[in-house]
Amino acid sequence: MLFPTHSLPIMNDAKPPTSGRLNRRQLMQSTAALAALAPISALLQAKRDSPLPATFDGLQPLGSRVKAITSAQYQARVARAQLLLAEQKPKLDALFIAPGTSLFYFIGVHWWPSERLLGLLIPQKGEPIVVCPAFEEARFREQLHIPAEVHVWQEDESPTKLAASALADRGLRTGRIGVEEATMFTFYDHLRQAAPAFEFTSADPVTIACRGVKSAQELELMRLACEATCDVYRAVFASLKEGMSQNDVSALVEAGYAKMGLRGDALVLFGAAAALPHGTLKPQTLREGDVVLIDDGCKVEGYSSDVTRTAVFGKPTDKIQRTLKSSGERRTPHSRPRKRKTFWNSGRRRARNHHVRRVRTGLQIFYPSPGPRDRSRRPRASLSGARKQNQSRTRYDIFQRTGRIHPRRVRHSLRRSYGRR
Repeated sequence: MLFPTHSLPIMNDAKPPTSGRLNRRQLMQSTAALAALAPISALLQAKRDSPLPATFDGLQPLGSRVKAITSAQYQARVARAQLLLAEQKPKLDALFIAPGTSLFYFIGVHWWPSERLLGLLIPQKGEPIVVCPAFEEARFREQLHIPAEVHVWQEDESPTKLAASALADRGLRTGRIGVEEATMFTFYDHLRQAAPAFEFTSADPVTIACRGVKSAQELELMRLACEATCDVYRAVFASLKEGMSQNDVSALVEAGYAKMGLRGDALVLFGAAAALPHGTLKPQTLREGDVVLIDDGCKVEGYSSDVTRTAVFGKPTDKIQRTLKSSGERRTPHSRPRKRKTFWNSGRRRARNHHVRRVRTGLQIFYPSPGPRDRSRRPRASLSGARKQNQSRTRYDIFQRTGRIHPRRVRHSLRRSYGRR
């Protein structure tokens, strides 16, 4: 909501100047304010111009390794979305997208969400429709990568009514509209009121189907973002010094990204605060033996990295070493090194009948040798006469195979060997 400035009280009851000249008091106040800001500006400039540590010398811009998404690829994404709109059951007549990552995905426009709606409508056929604030039109067209029908709205107009009118001009007055998941509720609610004849539903079946499958180029952009993040983290960890604050380390991370021609930042935590998901606001100073956590990433052509790395500054304390050792001993069975065991020394509980040996494959329990039923009343498998003579060797081979191949393949192999009861 916009508030008129004339309704706000004047601070300190100071009367505005009646002419364009500054009086002596105003001149002195302005000079004092500039003098107070001068040290801060000088400090920021000195910090910006200060040389980076030698460990940052290896950071270079990605340059030609970055392949930007082309206009033809954006148009192909819109065409894919239109095809999916028609394939839905029941079908969707249009897709409504507000500022966010999906807006960039389909038309290549980076736009910060605000109280003024910039909305994208993708109908089943034809060019996309965009409603844009009038004073933002020039900036929007600078970023637009594909042909689109742009409708601008003034401050005294409703953007959602303009969007409904644009759909009506295309012959769409009723039907179903899919709303992208990141759309603010207020925009959806106003569009629903402006177009009451439409049914609104989630656009996830379309947007997720489009964005969930990455092309080779998209995967490469994500790899470059992760590679750049790891390179910067490596240089920062090698530049840590005792007495640094978390803000100093964050500034090093930002400077590393800037040296590579990227924009990024990082959450930096020291000591006990590194155990908290999002740290603390209290000032921290790096000391010997502190745990250092760096978490965040950068963007390469709109594709993000999100990497967390943890290290110890200096020599780890005894408590940290004990923690690492105990955590290693309590690893899950899936993370422990696999020990190969034969059937005979596997230590599994055996049935009372010594002729029955059980082999676990992870999916079923098989009984390779014939014999009477045990007390669990599980059925026994049947063996041919030739296989009875080599049953010990067969048991060993079965167990060896269970350790090397998928349990499902073992199950089918056993069924072929012993038959099915």
